[in-house]
Amino acid sequence: STSYSTVLTNLVAEESYSYYVRRICTGENTVWVGPFTFEMGYCDSDFGTYDGDGIVEIIIDSQDLDFELDQTYQFVANSGITLNSQNLVEISLDFETGFGTGYTVYIDFQGNGFDASDLVSSGYNVVGEGLVTSNVLLPDGGDFATGDYRMRIVTQYATQIPNPCATGSWGQTFDLDVNI
Repeated sequence: STSYSTVLTNLVAEESYSYYVRRICTGENTVWVGPFTFEMGYCDSDFGTYDGDGIVEIIIDSQDLDFELDQTYQFVANSGITLNSQNLVEISLDFETGFGTGYTVYIDFQGNGFDASDLVSSGYNVVGEGLVTSNVLLPDGGDFATGDYRMRIVTQYATQIPNPCATGSWGQTFDLDVNI
């Protein structure tokens, strides 16, 4: 028994893909079987039960996001946020936790899910209270096509740099579609 594998490239997050398989034998091939389907979704980042502490306000480039922040995961498909490449973007997070909380901001520029190259901002709110602001310089539009991208904001108690797929307890994740 010999196993074969192949690497699939240029797959896009949030897209579904179908494939067929068959066995190739000496002198004879089996019929194609399928289709089998898989989806290139974003990794889960959920912290379970919301305890009332966390981010109470998110402001991106002077745009106050008006959605429910009282949960551990929120996805906003049409956030209405438009950002310009090669500009400084101010991202402000208002915390009410009373405990040290780390935060990260990712933008999936390649459309292949979040990885270390998508990290645009991170920090740690030592006291867990008040507004934390960072300025992010978005890459030149030549590095990526303009259009819609997924932004993910992750906060986690007592964690310096939460990863984009963090799970557990004492945290929040916000996914936003933004236009660049």
